[in-house]
Amino acid sequence: MSARTLREEFEQLSRFVWVSWNNSGREQALLVARSFAADFPSVGTAEDFMRRAEAMRQEPWS
Repeated sequence: MSARTLREEFEQLSRFVWVSWNNSGREQALLVARSFAADFPSVGTAEDFMRRAEAMRQEPWS
């Protein structure tokens, strides 16, 4: 099993924030993003996760 790169980890955690936003709203997503930032500070900040989640929300479904 290979270790994930920080970029891969960032994308995965951002996807969880995006799902939370879609299912429960922006405030809940922000709580998730803050939690991830506290637990994984080397991966990204809450703002980083929220920006990526917002970008994901704008991407068309493939």
